[in-house]
Amino acid sequence: MRSIAAWLALALLAAFPVYSQPIETARDLEIIDNWVIFSDNDATRMGWVPDGSGRLFVTTMRGKVLVVENGVLQPTPFISESYTQGHDQQGLLGMAFDPDFANNHYVYFFAAMPGYTLQIFRYTDVGGVGVNRTVIVDGLQAGVLDYDGGGMTFGPDGMLYFGVGSLHGYRDPDVLTNAAGKIHRVRPDGTVPTDNPFYDGAGPNVDSIWARGFCNLYGLVFQPGTGRL
Repeated sequence: MRSIAAWLALALLAAFPVYSQPIETARDLEIIDNWVIFSDNDATRMGWVPDGSGRLFVTTMRGKVLVVENGVLQPTPFISESYTQGHDQQGLLGMAFDPDFANNHYVYFFAAMPGYTLQIFRYTDVGGVGVNRTVIVDGLQAGVLDYDGGGMTFGPDGMLYFGVGSLHGYRDPDVLTNAAGKIHRVRPDGTVPTDNPFYDGAGPNVDSIWARGFCNLYGLVFQPGTGRL
């Protein structure tokens, strides 16, 4: 019986080879026992501000972006928009820091807006507070404000990638004439690169589409070292 088990083990190893994992360098790890409590329980994203300040931004669906610094929730939010929670996913759903944040201080947000539309806008970080709200992408249909997506990140090419969900099945995620169920790619100012794979200018396609066929896209990330999305 033991010989059969050993043979099976060797067969399985041959059939399913072990792939090596990236080796990380040693890092210090600090265990803390304090917690930051968010009373509304509607946090959707969080990210470290890439300026060495140690600030953590936490987006909430109701529209505030809370700031945690040195483990303490700060009294003043970075921004404070207002969204009524009459639908499952109305409000702030995504956040991304500009690759050149150290110079331009831009923070981008993805929101499901009242009126059943999706919008991407940016704020400028001035003295720890967001100012100069600037809409980047507007007018994308949001179904019933459910399955709206919200994943958003910058790629190695400097373009802004964002994910729109299937909008609760209201739109076919494979059809190129609507934004639903797709990953989209735009410039930081919201304009569409002409080298997007389905760009057809004055044609019927949604030119910002980069990839299609998704149900919902809560998060997007590029793999370090390969640039794969």
